[in-house]
Amino acid sequence: MNIKKRVDNNIPFSLHDSRIIKISVEAERLTLTLDKVYEYNGDSEKSYPATMLFEGIDYEECDVIVFDSELGYGLFTGTRYRMREFVDKFPNGIFEIITETYSGYDTVFRGYIYKNGCVYGSGIISIWTMGDVILSTNYASNKKDDRI
Repeated sequence: MNIKKRVDNNIPFSLHDSRIIKISVEAERLTLTLDKVYEYNGDSEKSYPATMLFEGIDYEECDVIVFDSELGYGLFTGTRYRMREFVDKFPNGIFEIITETYSGYDTVFRGYIYKNGCVYGSGIISIWTMGDVILSTNYASNKKDDRI
């Protein structure tokens, strides 16, 4: 028997280079406000402000690892924060997404953390949800989801 893993994605936008400018932590949902997401169509690139809603969050399995240096190789140290701790520690912080991974119930972002306008270090955000993940933009033909 052969089983082929599906790698297609129904989200037509890339979050590479998007910046998470606000994280809203609620009871069982998490909302990320993004400065923009990117849509690629042939040679054209368009960007739109967006929000990403995660429903059915298990905060015991959501964390942010903050490294003391930028992405790269070699030795580093860091701190692992629960999501709420990270929001408290970096209330005006910005997370620039370099890579995004969606796997089963886990969403992982790897990128740079900015504090006071400067690169503070790099980090990994891991979000565990058994609910819907909804990306909403102000794209004219994309109706905004009323849950956001």
